Amino acid sequence: MLRNWGVYGPNTHNDAHLGTVDMMDGPPGEQMQTRSQMLNFLLCDLMMVIAPREQRLEVIHAAVDFFNHDEELDHNEELEHGAATVLFTKLAFAYSVHPLDEEVALIATALEMVYRGSRACVARSYEELGDTVMPLLVEMIATPDHTHPIALNKILRLLRYFSRVLTAMIPMAQHPDLIYALLHRTKFSRDENGAYVALEEEEQEMLETSRRIDAVAIIVNLACAEENKVALAKHPMLLDEVMRLANADPSRQSREHASMVIMNLAYHDHNKEVMAEREEILDTLVILMGDSSPHTRRYASAALFTLACVLSNTARMVSHREGGILEALRIVLLEDPLDEARTNAAEALFNMARNNNDETIEQMSNHPGLLESLADRVAKDRNVDVKNYAARALEWLAADIHYPSISHSVLLGALIQASVWTETISIAEAFRTQASLVENRQPMAVYPGLLRALANMALLTDYDHEHLRECAVSAIERLTTVVENRQIMAKHEGIMTALTKATFSKPEGDDYDGDQYDNYSQFTEGTATAALMRTALKNLADTL
Repeated sequence: MLRNWGVYGPNTHNDAHLGTVDMMDGPPGEQMQTRSQMLNFLLCDLMMVIAPREQRLEVIHAAVDFFNHDEELDHNEELEHGAATVLFTKLAFAYSVHPLDEEVALIATALEMVYRGSRACVARSYEELGDTVMPLLVEMIATPDHTHPIALNKILRLLRYFSRVLTAMIPMAQHPDLIYALLHRTKFSRDENGAYVALEEEEQEMLETSRRIDAVAIIVNLACAEENKVALAKHPMLLDEVMRLANADPSRQSREHASMVIMNLAYHDHNKEVMAEREEILDTLVILMGDSSPHTRRYASAALFTLACVLSNTARMVSHREGGILEALRIVLLEDPLDEARTNAAEALFNMARNNNDETIEQMSNHPGLLESLADRVAKDRNVDVKNYAARALEWLAADIHYPSISHSVLLGALIQASVWTETISIAEAFRTQASLVENRQPMAVYPGLLRALANMALLTDYDHEHLRECAVSAIERLTTVVENRQIMAKHEGIMTALTKATFSKPEGDDYDGDQYDNYSQFTEGTATAALMRTALKNLADTL
């Protein structure tokens, strides 16, 4: 906290000797000036002191000290008292005289500090000053060889604050030179300023990294506005530069922001198909799915699930690089510690399964480990959304994978594994859909564990499981229509328990406990499920 800084009284002149006051002397009630009074004195000093240069710098240093804090309410007060207007006036003059001077860097630093206020106060300031100051700010970041490197970073941070304001997003994106200037600042430019301002190599590298992060963060914010998404995606440089950052930038934050730009632009319907047609965008998303940052993986997987919402995209995506996208999604689904990333991956696979054609089904059904991974997440994931999307993906795939497909047995095994989670009807629906085709019925009945899985679902006793029970019993009834299945099914204790509601003695190691089914009939009598049970038993009658 600043303790001493120069002030001028109302009758002093520019060359007057700087006095001092100590705002920390004495108890609060006896302090010589309140913070508001000191702010007004400081702003008066900034406006009045023109020469000599040493006094200008002394007042600007005092301003930097005064504004250097983290109290949002105090920054709001600074904006409300016109600190931004005063500082922008000083900046415009100093930049026009000597753009590489320390004075420019100090004023830009003070400005960035003042704009740490609330979003509402920043918005009001932008509405008041934005049209006036944007040309200056864009010029400063567009010509780095004529701007002090520290000032360049501070102005980028200031623009980042502006870009968070809803009313600023559209006019900023429409500024004729801003996007180009920002994209140039995302590049490595270590030699641009070195000849003009001497900085240590480490400091220069830190400035460059911060510069790239802020520049792409501004683009992230501008891409949040629906009205900007199409124009930004069409920009001749933007996506190429963003992909370069995503693929090669050593900064974790830069890669995170780059993935957010792609995600934000992909949310617009017009951009979905256009972006998915670019192989390099899909390549970039695959790379980002394996990034060390969980946030980057989350944004990349979100971009993939939104691109997969379009039917015309799915075949291209599932076949990309011989299943590269499918494998990236599978690994994230199975291994990522972040719930949101796994949810996005599961939703992407669900969208691909739902928006399918023959090529999509063939690629997904034959991709090594994909069906098993979906089933694993249904059975074991701790997140309900992941479970649901994975189960729904299996349900849609089950509608198109049938015997004698080489992946049919893999699908049946996946459905059996997933059937242990009974808080969704998707797996039971998948079994019923499978049993609705005659060619699937015998392979289903002889598949190890499948009849047990159907019996387990058919014997659920909760009222909330009524639809799930109906699906399971419906599948059982359809399997009994095949003569070759009847002997197997008539000898299956679980199937017969489900169909007759009888209590069987429980052999050691068996999963069925007759006591839990005492009230089973209350859920089936007079329902479609009961009718299906009677039909199934009639089909098995000769065998019994």
